[in-house]
Amino acid sequence: ELVQTERDFILSLSLIYETFLGPNAEKHPDMDVDHLCGNVEEVAEVSQKLLTRLEDATQGKDFNQTVIGTCFVALAEDMKNVYAPYCRNHDDVITLIEKYEAMAEVQAHIERQLDRLREDHTVFDLGALLIKPVQRILKYPLLLSELCKSTEEDHPDKTELVAAMNAMTDVAQAINEYKRRKDLVYKYKKETDVSLGDKLSKLSLHSIKKKSSRIKERFSVNLGFIDQTRDTLFEREETRYRHLEKSVRVFLRDMQSYVEEVQAMVNIQEGLSADIEDFYAEKRSTEEIHKYQVLCNTIHMTFLPNFQMEVDDLVSHPLTQLVTLFEGPDMVIQKRYDKLLDYDNLKRKAQSDKVFEKPMQTAKQNYEALNAQLLDDLPKMADLATQLFRDCVGSFVRAQREFTDKIVHEMYTVTEQQLEFLSDEGIVDQFNIRHTAIVDRLAQLSFMPRTFCPRVADAKQDKKNKRMSLDSNSPMLKSTEAVPQMDSQKVYVTQQYVGGKLFRVTETHIAQDPMDISVCGGDVVGVIMEKDPMGNKERWFVDNGAMKGFIPRKLLVSYQSSPPRPHTGSSPELNLRLSAGSCHYSPKRSPSPGHRTSGSVHTLQSLQELNDMDFALEEEMVPDIVDTGPPSYQSLIAGHQSMQLANISEYRPNEFNAGSQSTQAEDNAGYQHNAEGHYGSEDAGLEDLQRRKNLYYAEYPFEARNQNEVSMFEHQVVTVIAAHDENGNTEWWYVEADGHYGYAPASYLRPMDTHEQPA
Repeated sequence: ELVQTERDFILSLSLIYETFLGPNAEKHPDMDVDHLCGNVEEVAEVSQKLLTRLEDATQGKDFNQTVIGTCFVALAEDMKNVYAPYCRNHDDVITLIEKYEAMAEVQAHIERQLDRLREDHTVFDLGALLIKPVQRILKYPLLLSELCKSTEEDHPDKTELVAAMNAMTDVAQAINEYKRRKDLVYKYKKETDVSLGDKLSKLSLHSIKKKSSRIKERFSVNLGFIDQTRDTLFEREETRYRHLEKSVRVFLRDMQSYVEEVQAMVNIQEGLSADIEDFYAEKRSTEEIHKYQVLCNTIHMTFLPNFQMEVDDLVSHPLTQLVTLFEGPDMVIQKRYDKLLDYDNLKRKAQSDKVFEKPMQTAKQNYEALNAQLLDDLPKMADLATQLFRDCVGSFVRAQREFTDKIVHEMYTVTEQQLEFLSDEGIVDQFNIRHTAIVDRLAQLSFMPRTFCPRVADAKQDKKNKRMSLDSNSPMLKSTEAVPQMDSQKVYVTQQYVGGKLFRVTETHIAQDPMDISVCGGDVVGVIMEKDPMGNKERWFVDNGAMKGFIPRKLLVSYQSSPPRPHTGSSPELNLRLSAGSCHYSPKRSPSPGHRTSGSVHTLQSLQELNDMDFALEEEMVPDIVDTGPPSYQSLIAGHQSMQLANISEYRPNEFNAGSQSTQAEDNAGYQHNAEGHYGSEDAGLEDLQRRKNLYYAEYPFEARNQNEVSMFEHQVVTVIAAHDENGNTEWWYVEADGHYGYAPASYLRPMDTHEQPA
């Protein structure tokens, strides 16, 4: 009976395969035969193996030599792996058959196929045909049990039959457990599709109590108060799954951002091509511009849509569906942790109270069912998802490469004429050179932050420090030594400060404080402030013509300037020094008026004190006076004596006419204190304004190429002596720059505003 029923069972399986799955089977487009029949082919294959073993064990052998128990024991594991999925799928098959019964065309197709089977075999309906594998696997333990009862104890097959019966019973239980696990997973997976209203309708006191207990349990586990059951194999598979899920989500997000950026880039490029065409609209020959615009339109209208379509079909849509599929395993994993918390909680309670023994067993079965199912399914899903992810990444890289290659190929045809003279390295070098030049020019702007180009900012600061500071080798800078005042410095002080501000030093003073200066007895100083920043009126802030700083008030006595001497009796060298002193430019001191207005001298002095309150903070307080003084008259006119005297006479007649009267000498002296103690005449103010108009600054640096030229650094203040050379060429001017005289290109110079200084 066992062998014959197995043959009939195999015949039924072959009918199912030939009618619905075979190559000659008539199929309906609305009928899912793969889902309907499941793994019937594998079931038929295992059944055929069993039949072959049974026939080999029974044919040609005596009853006492027949042993069939080993046939079932050998195939027990294969039968469990094959029949379990089919039995689990059979529940869905029942639902599917009911669905097809409501579809007239599909039901008619099924009936036609069954009518053909009924011609040679006894077939009731499709459901009866598909349930036979489920009935067969559950019938094996019954058949073996009856056979075991009919076998004598001393028969060789008795022990094997008992083992076979136990093995098939275990198979049936494993199939039932497998089915229960699948149903449990399906239940929790289905909860992901439940709406919020359905979840609220299931809310009860029991569910609230269960949730509270789980929260308390999770809190205790996280703090380490209690131990939790761990499965290292599951943790490893879960970690792999989480990494895969995160990688897919991150790649999908970055890929979508990349496509959006490419879209924006193409749109900007197309707009740029249109703007370039508008800019060169008046040009007759715009063939290259037209080619570039056609290229941009081709990228926007052809290349980009094809790239986006390929990415959507091969990358975006599959990965989006994969991310959706991750929701089911996530929910099941969460439920697995919930059941684990319930199991651990009940296990601790059962140790002290046997009442919780049965609930603990139920919780254990639920936890083990979910854990076993996840261990079976997570590796499979991870492998399949990894393969899909790898294929999607490869498709994206291929689409990206093709898109870029098309653009580069088309763009090369447009730019190949312009790039013939440049290699790849040449293009980069040209770009770096031009980029650096543009950045340096932008960094020169005053409103650009220092961090924009620190190299240029440091260079600007070095130039400013060089321009606003004295020569480091000057003895006047050594605050620890008192150097006698030079004649040019004394003339500068007497011209820059009015009589009430001029004082003479009575004795030598060595600076002891960083803000003090060293002076010698007999030096003439101009008082800027009659107090220090702390309000101490015993320390005055003074200017000795080379430096500014504090000295004690007790060392100063009022200075009475001698009446001005006529220039007829003076030497050329002294006249030149006076001229150099009068032409000096001090950015922090605005020009004084030539005569007193309604504001009076007191008002002017008050305004001057307000402007000098920040003397300790401003670096411009140190005047641009060279320590060596102006050059001698002989060195100034060497090689160009006649031309220089003519130029000086032309531009500064009141200063350099040897036969000038004493009144002219007074006008040239600048701020001279007259016999009545007042300022100079209005003509002196006009002369001072004319002197300041000869102040220029170098807009660009210039390096002298011979002894007749003078070097200038950027933004250096110079005095123009003659606005042409000895041949009358106005492109070269004769200037004085920090005590050095020579020619400089006129295009490099810009006039100074008397109220501001170059940056």
